[in-house]
Amino acid sequence: MQSDYMHWAKTRAPVAFPLGSSEVAHFRMDRWEIDPAQLDLDGASYYRYAPLREAIAAKEGVPPECVVMADGTSMANMLAMAALIEPGDIVLAESPAYEPMVATAAHLGAEVRSFTRRAPAFAIDPDALQGPCKLIALTSLHNPTGNLADEVTLRAIGAFAERWNAHVLVDEVYLDAAATPQRSAATLGPRFVVTSSLTKVYGLSGLRCGWILAEPVLAERICGSTNCSASPRRIRPSGSPASLWPGSTRWRRAPLPCLPATGRWPTPSSPAVTMSS
Repeated sequence: MQSDYMHWAKTRAPVAFPLGSSEVAHFRMDRWEIDPAQLDLDGASYYRYAPLREAIAAKEGVPPECVVMADGTSMANMLAMAALIEPGDIVLAESPAYEPMVATAAHLGAEVRSFTRRAPAFAIDPDALQGPCKLIALTSLHNPTGNLADEVTLRAIGAFAERWNAHVLVDEVYLDAAATPQRSAATLGPRFVVTSSLTKVYGLSGLRCGWILAEPVLAERICGSTNCSASPRRIRPSGSPASLWPGSTRWRRAPLPCLPATGRWPTPSSPAVTMSS
């Protein structure tokens, strides 16, 4: 079993103007105000690299023990679902949906049932959710429409999950592009599990820097799944392994240590990272 969308995305022929792309233009490392020769690209891997986890925790407003690293959001979604569901469990998935999330749940043996985000706003109606279920899977900003799930809606979904002893998985990979800043759903309580990365909004897909946010006990269980593979290498400037660099005031959350020492984030207003969809 596979994601038909991901297979198409990986095998389609390159075109001059890829309208199917879902991320900003790639941000080249040679545009940073740092000599690439100063980046530490070799040597040992860092298992659960503490400075990176601490910086993501500060960015997202959660304790470091809630952070699990992953190689991008797709891997984060797979790891989170693998810890949350078993074959035969019911997963409620939004429709329209980001197809790989649905495919992942199906691959893990879940029974996937849909709830509809209705046009034209494509907002979530919590009353549309019908139990029982083990997991509610959604995206915010919504992929593909860009609708932002506000905290009132998310709290209502969290209350629904509480009634059924379920979790809410929120893919927030586009959240930093929201016109109205909003804190991560991970801050709303232990029923919420959040995934994200530096790929879509920041154009840094080559770093494969993704993460999962979950309450500490669940985070440890998810982290156990990462021991099936080697630890990813974390890029950092030589000689400053614990630096947490200041970031642009444009962003409401603290930056990550894998960004340049100038602390200048690529932003959606920069020519190199204009939104493509």
